[in-house]
Amino acid sequence: MFRDEMLDLDRLVAQNVFLQLSPGPDVVITDVVGLAVSDSGRNKVVSLGNLLEGQEHDVIVKMQTADHAAGATVELADVSLSFTYAGQSFTRDAFLSTVATDDSSEIATGLDTSILLVAARAQTAAATLQIMETARSGLLDLAQQQLQVARTDASAAMEVHDDQELSRLADDLDALEDSLPELAPAPGPTAANVSPTPLGLQDDEQTPQTEYFASEAD
Repeated sequence: MFRDEMLDLDRLVAQNVFLQLSPGPDVVITDVVGLAVSDSGRNKVVSLGNLLEGQEHDVIVKMQTADHAAGATVELADVSLSFTYAGQSFTRDAFLSTVATDDSSEIATGLDTSILLVAARAQTAAATLQIMETARSGLLDLAQQQLQVARTDASAAMEVHDDQELSRLADDLDALEDSLPELAPAPGPTAANVSPTPLGLQDDEQTPQTEYFASEAD
């Protein structure tokens, strides 16, 4: 066991990995799919934990931006990756941008199907967890609505991608429909209609009555 732990330490290439996303002008980050995110003003900070040698983290970021003229450069985000290794801190920075276009053929050419597949997997898995959390909170109607939306999205993605992993995730969604009621918390006991008993008295005791006496003034 000690040898295995030492091998794991040898393979560890980054600890406490954080990714900070700073959106550009008129850009809003609407979601970071399936990952824990904290807000820092307009920025999003994603915790990625530790990174082993050869390991990859897929971070799917959804953004919205205002209209731009065709051919204009759109500044999407500044990206900063921070981590520690061997007791030292490191930072890697990058800048994301794209070019606006109104040409449908250019838009189609710019779509990366491998990224879209990763996004579909992450979205389906995240939706499954969200639906389960909603059901566990007792909001079954909302959980059912979320399930229908997620199943529709997964079905649309499967029409584009022939992928076993995505198909398995979609099957997990289908299996949720019958199990959602089981995830909801059991209803609490119903309060009985019991007449209150005055403090300090037993059920078989009577409440003492206060007697009032009137006297005539001299």
